[in-house]
Amino acid sequence: MSNYEVEKVYDENIRKLENSDPASAEEVFNPLIQKMANNTAYIKSEQDKIKSGETAVGDSLKFWGKEAEEYLQFKLRNSLTVEELNDSAYPENYEINTNLGKQLGLPSEWVFLKFFKHVSEGYGTQIAYKMTAQPSDNWRIKIRISNEKTWGEWQEVFTEQSFIGAGGHNSIYRGKNLGSKVTSEQFEAIKNGKFTDLYIGDYWLIDGVIWRIAGFDYYLNSGDINCIEHHIVLVSYGNLYNHVMNDTNTTEGGYKGSKMRVSGLNQAKDMIKRAFGEEHILNHRILITSAVSNGRPSAGSWVDSEVELLSERMVYGNPMFSSLPDGSSIPYNYQLEHSQLPLFAINHSLISNRGNYWLRDIVTASDFTFVYSNGYAGYNYARNSSGVRPYFCLKG
Repeated sequence: MSNYEVEKVYDENIRKLENSDPASAEEVFNPLIQKMANNTAYIKSEQDKIKSGETAVGDSLKFWGKEAEEYLQFKLRNSLTVEELNDSAYPENYEINTNLGKQLGLPSEWVFLKFFKHVSEGYGTQIAYKMTAQPSDNWRIKIRISNEKTWGEWQEVFTEQSFIGAGGHNSIYRGKNLGSKVTSEQFEAIKNGKFTDLYIGDYWLIDGVIWRIAGFDYYLNSGDINCIEHHIVLVSYGNLYNHVMNDTNTTEGGYKGSKMRVSGLNQAKDMIKRAFGEEHILNHRILITSAVSNGRPSAGSWVDSEVELLSERMVYGNPMFSSLPDGSSIPYNYQLEHSQLPLFAINHSLISNRGNYWLRDIVTASDFTFVYSNGYAGYNYARNSSGVRPYFCLKG
């Protein structure tokens, strides 16, 4: 029953009693209403009397049963003063809607408060919930705890609702085992872009391979054909197998023309599609090197992308051995992957998986970038067979 309905029933029952027994109405209700307006302690005592029927007033009020009790509770919840709300030793637990929020040090005027009295005298916990939808009120839940009758500072409480979307979820590392398959609820959370209960470092263990969430919506709003589908980036923890970048020590044709990309990733693609379903693998557009001159990238091409090797920038956040402008020439470094994946930014230890693995950047006419098993950045001859640690984007 709403507060309005409680008051309405209460007022109607007053009129009924006034019609049948005016003297009783004046004797019972008028003093009670006055005391309810001025004395919260009295309200609480009358509330107890309703339950026990100890007094004539209590017996009279039992005539209306639950409605009268709810009305008294309503009056109690809305009659606490700022001094009482700031009293960490208040004798009872309470819940209250109040417009005294700012006087209590909260950002908003109207708040819903819960108070829990601790066993130890002078200790309590107060939780505040925002009741307005004002954009300027940029908070949801705050909590403060008392210490020997002195309140601590209000602290923000972060909930799942605080982190809806890629921005919030890209900033939290959890590392939870999500199971051996992606559930329909998880696919829906990816599809709608809320990413509910999915965080950086979370992983699925499928067919003996750990696939960790490395980022949310990494490619959204990018590409010569705009990527508009919400997605998560998944990276294998270990290497899937070994393969060469090219049959000879050459980087001619760039990453696009390498044997690794032309055919060497096919095994990884098959594994990924079996594990997650081909319909859930995002096909999007990326820009990669397609020509090399004097050991430096000289051209690039937009290509369809499903499964790829990582780049230095995705792993480290900056180039280590890949080409940079040298004052006389500018290498073809155009690319969408210009920022570090959140997985490696938040948990640096996951860059090394204690195995050697390829990255896709050009270093010289014969070398591609490389991560060594001991964790340091390096490069390697293209014809050497080494680890394939791919990534791909999963959609809902």
